[in-house]
Amino acid sequence: MASIKFEKKQIVKLCVLITSIALLAAVYLHAYMGTFSRYIADDFCTAGELKAYGYLQAVIHRYLYWDGRFTFTFVIYFFELFGIKLPTILPTIAITAWLLSSYYFVKQIARRIFVKPGKLPILLVSALFAFVILYSIPQVADDFYWMTGITTYPFSILFEFFLLGFVIQYLPEMGERSLAKKILFAVLFFIFSFLCSGFAEVSTALHVAIFGILFVIAIAKRLIQKTPSETLIYWGILFLGAFLGFVVMALAPGNAVRSNGMSTWAVRPGIVELFVNSFKETVKYSLQWLLNYADLLWPAGLLMAFLGAYAPSIAPVRANIEQANKTKWFLIYLACMCVLAFVSFVPTTWMGYKIPPDHTLIMPTSILAVKVFSCSFLLGLALRQTFRVTENKSNLLYAALIVLCLYFAASLPLNYARHYYYNILPAQQTYAKRWDRVNAQILNQVKSGQEYVVSDNVANNVMDNERITDDPGFWVNQCAAAYYQVKQIVSH
Repeated sequence: MASIKFEKKQIVKLCVLITSIALLAAVYLHAYMGTFSRYIADDFCTAGELKAYGYLQAVIHRYLYWDGRFTFTFVIYFFELFGIKLPTILPTIAITAWLLSSYYFVKQIARRIFVKPGKLPILLVSALFAFVILYSIPQVADDFYWMTGITTYPFSILFEFFLLGFVIQYLPEMGERSLAKKILFAVLFFIFSFLCSGFAEVSTALHVAIFGILFVIAIAKRLIQKTPSETLIYWGILFLGAFLGFVVMALAPGNAVRSNGMSTWAVRPGIVELFVNSFKETVKYSLQWLLNYADLLWPAGLLMAFLGAYAPSIAPVRANIEQANKTKWFLIYLACMCVLAFVSFVPTTWMGYKIPPDHTLIMPTSILAVKVFSCSFLLGLALRQTFRVTENKSNLLYAALIVLCLYFAASLPLNYARHYYYNILPAQQTYAKRWDRVNAQILNQVKSGQEYVVSDNVANNVMDNERITDDPGFWVNQCAAAYYQVKQIVSH
Protein backbone atom coordinates (compact mmCIF):
# COMPACT_ATOMS: atom_id res chain seq x y z
CA MET A 1 0.00 0.00 0.00
CA ALA A 2 2.86 2.36 0.87
CA SER A 3 4.46 1.81 -2.53
CA ILE A 4 1.19 2.72 -4.28
CA LYS A 5 1.02 5.99 -2.36
CA PHE A 6 4.62 6.70 -3.25
CA GLU A 7 3.96 6.17 -6.94
CA LYS A 8 0.85 8.31 -6.79
CA LYS A 9 2.78 11.17 -5.25
CA GLN A 10 5.53 10.79 -7.81
CA ILE A 11 2.99 11.13 -10.61
CA VAL A 12 1.65 14.33 -9.03
CA LYS A 13 5.18 15.70 -8.67
CA LEU A 14 5.89 14.93 -12.31
CA CYS A 15 2.73 16.75 -13.39
CA VAL A 16 3.61 19.74 -11.20
CA LEU A 17 7.09 19.78 -12.76
CA ILE A 18 5.66 19.65 -16.30
CA THR A 19 3.30 22.53 -15.49
CA SER A 20 6.17 24.54 -14.00
CA ILE A 21 8.30 23.98 -17.10
CA ALA A 22 5.45 25.13 -19.36
CA LEU A 23 5.01 28.25 -17.24
CA LEU A 24 8.73 28.99 -17.23
CA ALA A 25 8.88 28.57 -21.00
CA ALA A 26 6.16 31.21 -21.37
CA VAL A 27 7.89 33.46 -18.85
CA TYR A 28 11.29 33.22 -20.51
CA LEU A 29 9.78 34.07 -23.88
CA HIS A 30 9.90 37.64 -22.55
CA ALA A 31 13.59 37.22 -21.81
CA TYR A 32 14.08 36.31 -25.47
CA MET A 33 11.98 39.27 -26.61
CA GLY A 34 14.11 41.41 -24.33
CA THR A 35 17.20 40.58 -26.36
CA PHE A 36 15.85 43.03 -28.95
CA SER A 37 15.78 45.85 -26.37
CA ARG A 38 17.87 48.95 -27.05
CA TYR A 39 18.37 52.39 -25.52
CA ILE A 40 15.24 54.51 -25.68
CA ALA A 41 13.85 57.59 -23.94
CA ASP A 42 15.28 57.97 -20.40
CA ASP A 43 18.01 55.39 -21.09
CA PHE A 44 19.82 58.01 -23.16
CA CYS A 45 19.57 60.48 -20.27
CA THR A 46 21.19 58.30 -17.63
CA ALA A 47 23.85 57.08 -20.10
CA GLY A 48 24.64 60.67 -21.08
CA GLU A 49 24.80 61.85 -17.47
CA LEU A 50 27.15 59.01 -16.58
CA LYS A 51 29.51 60.08 -19.37
CA ALA A 52 29.26 63.73 -18.38
CA TYR A 53 29.68 63.42 -14.60
CA GLY A 54 31.01 59.97 -13.71
CA TYR A 55 29.19 57.55 -11.40
CA LEU A 56 29.04 59.31 -8.02
CA GLN A 57 28.63 62.80 -9.44
CA ALA A 58 25.82 61.55 -11.69
CA VAL A 59 24.03 60.07 -8.65
CA ILE A 60 24.33 63.37 -6.76
CA HIS A 61 23.35 65.44 -9.81
CA ARG A 62 20.15 63.46 -10.32
CA TYR A 63 19.13 63.82 -6.67
CA LEU A 64 19.72 67.58 -6.82
CA TYR A 65 18.26 68.29 -10.24
CA TRP A 66 15.67 65.66 -11.16
CA ASP A 67 14.17 63.26 -8.56
CA GLY A 68 14.78 61.60 -5.20
CA ARG A 69 14.66 57.95 -6.29
CA PHE A 70 17.95 57.23 -4.55
CA THR A 71 18.04 53.41 -4.82
CA PHE A 72 16.89 53.53 -8.42
CA THR A 73 19.61 56.10 -9.15
CA PHE A 74 22.40 53.98 -7.69
CA VAL A 75 21.17 50.93 -9.61
CA ILE A 76 20.50 52.57 -13.00
CA TYR A 77 23.91 54.28 -13.15
CA PHE A 78 25.52 51.01 -12.11
CA PHE A 79 23.76 49.33 -15.04
CA GLU A 80 24.94 52.10 -17.38
CA LEU A 81 28.55 51.25 -16.47
CA PHE A 82 28.15 48.06 -18.53
CA GLY A 83 27.39 49.97 -21.69
CA ILE A 84 25.06 49.65 -24.60
CA LYS A 85 24.82 45.84 -24.58
CA LEU A 86 23.20 45.58 -21.14
CA PRO A 87 19.62 46.36 -22.29
CA THR A 88 19.71 43.15 -24.36
CA ILE A 89 20.40 40.91 -21.34
CA LEU A 90 18.80 42.93 -18.52
CA PRO A 91 15.30 41.49 -19.16
CA THR A 92 16.72 37.99 -18.66
CA ILE A 93 18.49 39.10 -15.47
CA ALA A 94 15.36 40.82 -14.17
CA ILE A 95 13.03 37.88 -14.90
CA THR A 96 15.45 35.41 -13.30
CA ALA A 97 15.89 37.61 -10.23
CA TRP A 98 12.10 38.07 -10.08
CA LEU A 99 11.60 34.29 -10.05
CA LEU A 100 14.30 33.74 -7.42
CA SER A 101 12.97 36.42 -5.09
CA SER A 102 9.37 35.22 -5.42
CA TYR A 103 10.53 31.62 -4.84
CA TYR A 104 12.33 32.75 -1.67
CA PHE A 105 9.27 34.71 -0.51
CA VAL A 106 6.83 31.84 -1.15
CA LYS A 107 9.22 29.37 0.48
CA GLN A 108 9.34 31.36 3.72
CA ILE A 109 5.54 31.58 3.84
CA ALA A 110 5.26 27.84 3.14
CA ARG A 111 7.71 27.07 5.95
CA ARG A 112 5.42 28.89 8.39
CA ILE A 113 2.36 26.95 7.22
CA PHE A 114 3.74 23.47 6.53
CA VAL A 115 6.30 21.13 8.01
CA LYS A 116 9.03 20.72 5.36
CA PRO A 117 7.09 22.01 2.33
CA GLY A 118 8.01 20.53 -1.04
CA LYS A 119 10.21 22.45 -3.48
CA LEU A 120 8.13 21.66 -6.57
CA PRO A 121 4.87 23.25 -5.32
CA ILE A 122 6.84 26.37 -4.37
CA LEU A 123 8.39 26.45 -7.85
CA LEU A 124 4.94 26.07 -9.38
CA VAL A 125 3.53 28.99 -7.39
CA SER A 126 6.50 31.22 -8.24
CA ALA A 127 6.33 30.39 -11.95
CA LEU A 128 2.55 30.80 -12.00
CA PHE A 129 2.80 34.22 -10.36
CA ALA A 130 5.43 35.41 -12.87
CA PHE A 131 3.36 34.06 -15.77
CA VAL A 132 0.15 35.77 -14.64
CA ILE A 133 1.91 39.11 -14.12
CA LEU A 134 3.77 39.05 -17.43
CA TYR A 135 0.65 38.18 -19.41
CA SER A 136 -1.86 40.40 -17.64
CA ILE A 137 -0.10 43.75 -17.12
CA PRO A 138 -1.22 46.41 -19.61
CA GLN A 139 2.23 47.04 -21.12
CA VAL A 140 4.81 44.35 -20.47
CA ALA A 141 7.40 46.08 -22.68
CA ASP A 142 7.45 49.20 -20.50
CA ASP A 143 8.19 47.09 -17.45
CA PHE A 144 10.49 44.37 -18.81
CA TYR A 145 12.04 45.52 -22.12
CA TRP A 146 12.94 49.11 -21.19
CA MET A 147 16.01 49.48 -18.98
CA THR A 148 14.62 52.43 -17.04
CA GLY A 149 11.28 50.65 -16.58
CA ILE A 150 12.94 47.42 -15.43
CA THR A 151 14.99 49.25 -12.81
CA THR A 152 12.05 51.30 -11.57
CA TYR A 153 9.36 48.64 -11.21
CA PRO A 154 10.32 44.93 -11.44
CA PHE A 155 13.45 45.55 -9.38
CA SER A 156 11.47 47.35 -6.68
CA ILE A 157 9.03 44.42 -6.48
CA LEU A 158 11.73 41.75 -6.31
CA PHE A 159 13.52 43.75 -3.59
CA GLU A 160 10.22 43.85 -1.68
CA PHE A 161 9.76 40.09 -2.05
CA PHE A 162 13.29 39.52 -0.79
CA LEU A 163 12.78 41.80 2.22
CA LEU A 164 9.42 40.25 3.17
CA GLY A 165 10.89 36.76 2.81
CA PHE A 166 13.88 37.79 4.93
CA VAL A 167 11.59 39.16 7.65
CA ILE A 168 9.35 36.07 7.62
CA GLN A 169 12.40 33.81 7.87
CA TYR A 170 14.20 35.53 10.73
CA LEU A 171 11.88 37.77 12.75
CA PRO A 172 9.68 35.14 14.51
CA GLU A 173 12.65 33.47 16.26
CA MET A 174 14.47 36.72 17.03
CA GLY A 175 13.91 36.35 20.78
CA GLU A 176 16.06 33.21 20.82
CA ARG A 177 19.12 34.89 19.27
CA SER A 178 22.12 36.48 20.99
CA LEU A 179 22.26 40.22 21.60
CA ALA A 180 24.87 40.68 18.85
CA LYS A 181 22.67 38.92 16.29
CA LYS A 182 19.62 40.91 17.40
CA ILE A 183 21.51 44.14 16.78
CA LEU A 184 22.81 42.84 13.43
CA PHE A 185 19.32 41.88 12.23
CA ALA A 186 17.89 45.19 13.44
CA VAL A 187 20.49 47.02 11.34
CA LEU A 188 19.83 44.78 8.31
CA PHE A 189 16.06 45.24 8.64
CA PHE A 190 16.51 49.01 8.70
CA ILE A 191 18.94 49.15 5.76
CA PHE A 192 16.91 46.82 3.53
CA SER A 193 13.68 48.63 4.36
CA PHE A 194 15.30 52.00 3.72
CA LEU A 195 16.66 50.88 0.35
CA CYS A 196 13.28 49.47 -0.73
CA SER A 197 11.83 52.96 -0.34
CA GLY A 198 14.16 54.43 -2.94
CA PHE A 199 12.91 53.03 -6.25
CA ALA A 200 9.84 55.04 -7.27
CA GLU A 201 6.94 56.97 -5.80
CA VAL A 202 4.43 54.15 -6.29
CA SER A 203 6.67 51.43 -4.84
CA THR A 204 7.66 53.71 -1.93
CA ALA A 205 4.03 54.41 -1.07
CA LEU A 206 3.30 50.69 -1.13
CA HIS A 207 6.40 49.88 0.91
CA VAL A 208 5.48 52.39 3.61
CA ALA A 209 1.88 51.12 3.61
CA ILE A 210 2.95 47.46 3.95
CA PHE A 211 5.15 48.02 6.97
CA GLY A 212 2.83 50.68 8.36
CA ILE A 213 -0.02 48.15 8.37
CA LEU A 214 2.19 45.43 9.87
CA PHE A 215 3.43 47.84 12.53
CA VAL A 216 -0.15 48.80 13.48
CA ILE A 217 -1.13 45.12 13.67
CA ALA A 218 1.92 44.47 15.87
CA ILE A 219 0.86 47.31 18.19
CA ALA A 220 -2.69 45.92 18.39
CA LYS A 221 -1.40 42.41 19.17
CA ARG A 222 0.92 43.84 21.82
CA LEU A 223 -1.97 45.67 23.51
CA ILE A 224 -4.56 42.88 23.19
CA GLN A 225 -2.57 39.65 23.28
CA LYS A 226 0.45 40.94 25.24
CA THR A 227 2.92 39.72 22.62
CA PRO A 228 6.63 40.39 23.35
CA SER A 229 7.63 44.05 23.02
CA GLU A 230 10.79 42.95 21.19
CA THR A 231 8.73 41.89 18.17
CA LEU A 232 7.02 45.27 18.13
CA ILE A 233 10.42 46.99 18.14
CA TYR A 234 11.53 45.12 15.02
CA TRP A 235 8.32 46.01 13.17
CA GLY A 236 8.90 49.60 14.26
CA ILE A 237 12.44 49.49 12.84
CA LEU A 238 11.15 48.18 9.51
CA PHE A 239 8.51 50.90 9.36
CA LEU A 240 11.06 53.55 10.35
CA GLY A 241 13.38 52.46 7.53
CA ALA A 242 10.51 52.61 5.05
CA PHE A 243 9.32 56.00 6.26
CA LEU A 244 12.78 57.60 6.35
CA GLY A 245 13.38 56.35 2.83
CA PHE A 246 10.17 58.07 1.79
CA VAL A 247 11.32 61.28 3.51
CA VAL A 248 14.71 61.21 1.75
CA MET A 249 12.94 60.76 -1.58
CA ALA A 250 10.31 63.42 -0.90
CA LEU A 251 12.84 66.06 0.25
CA ALA A 252 15.08 65.72 -2.81
CA PRO A 253 15.76 69.18 -4.31
CA GLY A 254 15.37 67.69 -7.78
CA ASN A 255 11.68 67.02 -7.21
CA ALA A 256 10.94 70.71 -7.71
CA VAL A 257 12.71 70.65 -11.08
CA ARG A 258 10.79 67.58 -12.15
CA SER A 259 7.46 69.00 -10.96
CA ASN A 260 8.14 72.22 -12.85
CA GLY A 261 8.72 70.21 -16.01
CA MET A 262 5.33 68.56 -15.56
CA SER A 263 3.49 71.79 -14.70
CA THR A 264 2.15 72.26 -18.22
CA TRP A 265 -0.12 69.23 -17.94
CA ALA A 266 -0.15 67.93 -14.35
CA VAL A 267 -2.87 69.30 -12.09
CA ARG A 268 -2.42 68.49 -8.42
CA PRO A 269 -5.79 67.38 -6.97
CA GLY A 270 -7.00 68.38 -3.53
CA ILE A 271 -6.93 65.81 -0.73
CA VAL A 272 -10.57 64.78 -1.16
CA GLU A 273 -10.29 64.58 -4.94
CA LEU A 274 -7.02 62.65 -4.56
CA PHE A 275 -8.61 59.90 -2.46
CA VAL A 276 -11.85 59.79 -4.46
CA ASN A 277 -10.04 59.49 -7.79
CA SER A 278 -7.62 56.90 -6.40
CA PHE A 279 -10.54 54.86 -5.07
CA LYS A 280 -12.31 55.04 -8.43
CA GLU A 281 -9.19 53.92 -10.29
CA THR A 282 -8.69 51.06 -7.82
CA VAL A 283 -12.19 49.70 -8.37
CA LYS A 284 -12.11 50.33 -12.11
CA TYR A 285 -8.76 48.66 -12.72
CA SER A 286 -9.48 45.73 -10.39
CA LEU A 287 -12.71 44.93 -12.22
CA GLN A 288 -11.10 45.36 -15.64
CA TRP A 289 -8.22 43.07 -14.71
CA LEU A 290 -10.50 40.37 -13.30
CA LEU A 291 -12.83 40.48 -16.31
CA ASN A 292 -10.31 40.97 -19.12
CA TYR A 293 -8.14 38.08 -17.94
CA ALA A 294 -10.83 35.77 -16.60
CA ASP A 295 -9.71 33.01 -18.98
CA LEU A 296 -6.28 33.18 -17.34
CA LEU A 297 -7.21 33.91 -13.72
CA TRP A 298 -9.91 31.29 -13.22
CA PRO A 299 -7.69 28.32 -14.17
CA ALA A 300 -4.78 29.81 -12.19
CA GLY A 301 -7.01 30.30 -9.14
CA LEU A 302 -8.41 26.79 -9.50
CA LEU A 303 -4.90 25.36 -9.72
CA MET A 304 -3.92 27.22 -6.54
CA ALA A 305 -7.04 25.95 -4.76
CA PHE A 306 -6.28 22.33 -5.66
CA LEU A 307 -2.68 22.88 -4.64
CA GLY A 308 -3.89 24.17 -1.26
CA ALA A 309 -6.05 21.09 -0.80
CA TYR A 310 -3.27 18.76 -1.92
CA ALA A 311 -0.30 20.31 -0.05
CA PRO A 312 -1.05 18.75 3.39
CA SER A 313 -0.70 15.32 1.77
CA ILE A 314 3.03 15.90 1.31
CA ALA A 315 3.69 18.36 4.16
CA PRO A 316 1.56 18.37 7.33
CA VAL A 317 0.08 21.71 8.39
CA ARG A 318 1.70 23.20 11.46
CA ALA A 319 -0.40 23.14 14.61
CA ASN A 320 -0.37 26.92 15.08
CA ILE A 321 -2.30 27.32 11.83
CA GLU A 322 -5.25 25.58 13.46
CA GLN A 323 -5.84 28.54 15.77
CA ALA A 324 -9.13 30.28 16.46
CA ASN A 325 -10.23 33.50 14.78
CA LYS A 326 -9.04 32.36 11.35
CA THR A 327 -12.04 34.06 9.74
CA LYS A 328 -11.26 37.33 11.51
CA TRP A 329 -7.63 37.31 10.37
CA PHE A 330 -8.65 36.38 6.84
CA LEU A 331 -10.98 39.38 6.67
CA ILE A 332 -8.25 41.62 8.07
CA TYR A 333 -5.90 40.29 5.42
CA LEU A 334 -8.42 41.02 2.63
CA ALA A 335 -8.96 44.54 3.97
CA CYS A 336 -5.21 45.17 4.06
CA MET A 337 -4.78 43.97 0.46
CA CYS A 338 -7.57 46.31 -0.65
CA VAL A 339 -5.83 49.19 1.13
CA LEU A 340 -2.57 48.36 -0.65
CA ALA A 341 -4.32 48.30 -4.03
CA PHE A 342 -5.76 51.73 -3.23
CA VAL A 343 -2.38 53.09 -2.13
CA SER A 344 -0.81 51.95 -5.41
CA PHE A 345 -2.96 54.51 -7.26
CA VAL A 346 -2.44 57.47 -4.92
CA PRO A 347 1.03 58.61 -6.15
CA THR A 348 0.12 58.67 -9.83
CA THR A 349 -3.15 60.48 -9.07
CA TRP A 350 -1.24 63.03 -6.98
CA MET A 351 1.27 63.51 -9.82
CA GLY A 352 -1.63 64.69 -11.95
CA TYR A 353 -2.35 61.67 -14.14
CA LYS A 354 -6.05 61.36 -14.92
CA ILE A 355 -5.36 57.82 -16.13
CA PRO A 356 -2.37 56.00 -14.57
CA PRO A 357 0.40 55.29 -17.11
CA ASP A 358 0.62 51.65 -18.11
CA HIS A 359 4.06 51.05 -16.64
CA THR A 360 2.87 51.87 -13.10
CA LEU A 361 0.06 49.30 -13.25
CA ILE A 362 2.43 46.42 -12.55
CA MET A 363 2.12 47.40 -8.87
CA PRO A 364 -1.68 46.99 -8.45
CA THR A 365 -1.54 43.97 -10.78
CA SER A 366 0.98 42.29 -8.47
CA ILE A 367 -1.19 43.04 -5.43
CA LEU A 368 -4.29 41.67 -7.14
CA ALA A 369 -2.41 38.55 -8.24
CA VAL A 370 -1.13 37.92 -4.71
CA LYS A 371 -4.67 38.33 -3.40
CA VAL A 372 -6.17 35.92 -5.96
CA PHE A 373 -3.43 33.33 -5.41
CA SER A 374 -3.47 33.48 -1.60
CA CYS A 375 -7.27 33.42 -1.32
CA SER A 376 -7.50 30.47 -3.72
CA PHE A 377 -4.82 28.58 -1.81
CA LEU A 378 -6.47 29.25 1.55
CA LEU A 379 -9.82 28.18 0.09
CA GLY A 380 -8.27 24.85 -0.87
CA LEU A 381 -6.89 24.40 2.65
CA ALA A 382 -10.25 25.28 4.17
CA LEU A 383 -12.18 22.88 1.92
CA ARG A 384 -9.80 20.06 2.79
CA GLN A 385 -10.39 20.67 6.50
CA THR A 386 -14.14 21.16 6.06
CA PHE A 387 -14.58 17.86 4.24
CA ARG A 388 -11.91 16.20 6.39
CA VAL A 389 -9.95 14.87 3.48
CA THR A 390 -7.28 12.50 4.78
CA GLU A 391 -4.41 10.69 3.09
CA ASN A 392 -6.58 7.59 2.68
CA LYS A 393 -9.48 9.57 1.19
CA SER A 394 -7.63 11.78 -1.29
CA ASN A 395 -7.55 9.61 -4.42
CA LEU A 396 -10.05 11.88 -6.17
CA LEU A 397 -8.01 14.92 -5.15
CA TYR A 398 -4.83 13.41 -6.59
CA ALA A 399 -6.59 12.59 -9.85
CA ALA A 400 -8.14 16.06 -10.11
CA LEU A 401 -4.80 17.77 -9.50
CA ILE A 402 -3.07 15.57 -12.12
CA VAL A 403 -5.75 16.32 -14.74
CA LEU A 404 -5.78 20.04 -13.92
CA CYS A 405 -1.98 20.34 -14.09
CA LEU A 406 -1.76 18.58 -17.43
CA TYR A 407 -4.68 20.54 -18.89
CA PHE A 408 -3.26 23.82 -17.64
CA ALA A 409 0.24 23.04 -18.94
CA ALA A 410 -1.05 21.98 -22.35
CA SER A 411 -3.39 24.92 -22.89
CA LEU A 412 -2.74 28.25 -21.20
CA PRO A 413 0.99 29.07 -20.87
CA LEU A 414 2.19 27.91 -24.26
CA ASN A 415 -0.91 29.18 -26.02
CA TYR A 416 -0.52 32.66 -24.52
CA ALA A 417 3.19 32.59 -25.35
CA ARG A 418 2.54 31.50 -28.94
CA HIS A 419 0.10 34.34 -29.62
CA TYR A 420 2.42 36.88 -28.02
CA TYR A 421 5.41 35.60 -29.97
CA TYR A 422 3.77 35.87 -33.38
CA ASN A 423 2.15 39.25 -32.62
CA ILE A 424 5.18 41.00 -31.14
CA LEU A 425 8.31 39.41 -32.62
CA PRO A 426 8.21 41.20 -36.02
CA ALA A 427 7.95 44.64 -34.39
CA GLN A 428 10.73 43.85 -31.92
CA GLN A 429 13.10 42.55 -34.61
CA THR A 430 12.39 45.50 -36.92
CA TYR A 431 13.02 47.95 -34.11
CA ALA A 432 16.32 46.31 -33.09
CA LYS A 433 17.66 46.11 -36.66
CA ARG A 434 16.71 49.72 -37.42
CA TRP A 435 18.16 50.93 -34.11
CA ASP A 436 21.48 49.14 -34.70
CA ARG A 437 21.72 50.60 -38.19
CA VAL A 438 20.97 54.14 -36.99
CA ASN A 439 23.36 53.79 -34.05
CA ALA A 440 26.15 52.76 -36.43
CA GLN A 441 25.24 55.71 -38.67
CA ILE A 442 25.50 58.13 -35.74
CA LEU A 443 28.79 56.66 -34.51
CA ASN A 444 30.31 57.01 -37.99
CA GLN A 445 29.41 60.70 -38.02
CA VAL A 446 30.80 61.16 -34.51
CA LYS A 447 34.00 59.36 -35.50
CA SER A 448 34.41 61.68 -38.47
CA GLY A 449 34.27 64.67 -36.10
CA GLN A 450 30.75 65.93 -36.84
CA GLU A 451 29.09 67.71 -33.91
CA TYR A 452 25.72 68.31 -35.58
CA VAL A 453 24.45 64.83 -36.33
CA VAL A 454 21.54 63.90 -38.60
CA SER A 455 20.32 60.30 -38.53
CA ASP A 456 17.53 58.21 -39.95
CA ASN A 457 14.48 57.75 -37.80
CA VAL A 458 14.01 54.59 -35.73
CA ALA A 459 10.71 52.77 -36.04
CA ASN A 460 8.51 52.62 -32.97
CA ASN A 461 9.19 49.76 -30.64
CA VAL A 462 6.37 47.82 -28.99
CA MET A 463 6.06 50.28 -26.10
CA ASP A 464 5.85 53.34 -28.39
CA ASN A 465 8.26 55.19 -26.10
CA GLU A 466 9.98 58.49 -26.92
CA ARG A 467 12.77 58.38 -29.52
CA ILE A 468 15.13 60.81 -31.23
CA THR A 469 12.97 63.19 -33.31
CA ASP A 470 13.44 66.01 -35.82
CA ASP A 471 13.29 68.56 -32.98
CA PRO A 472 16.79 69.23 -31.54
CA GLY A 473 15.22 70.76 -28.44
CA PHE A 474 13.19 67.63 -27.62
CA TRP A 475 14.38 66.13 -24.34
CA VAL A 476 15.33 62.74 -25.86
CA ASN A 477 17.39 64.53 -28.53
CA GLN A 478 19.21 66.48 -25.85
CA CYS A 479 19.89 63.32 -23.82
CA ALA A 480 21.05 61.47 -26.94
CA ALA A 481 23.38 64.36 -27.81
CA ALA A 482 24.91 64.06 -24.33
CA TYR A 483 25.23 60.30 -24.75
CA TYR A 484 26.92 60.53 -28.17
CA GLN A 485 28.84 63.59 -26.93
CA VAL A 486 27.84 65.90 -29.78
CA LYS A 487 26.26 69.36 -29.76
CA GLN A 488 23.07 68.42 -31.54
CA ILE A 489 21.32 65.39 -32.95
CA VAL A 490 18.14 65.08 -35.02
CA SER A 491 16.45 62.40 -37.07
CA HIS A 492 14.50 62.60 -40.29
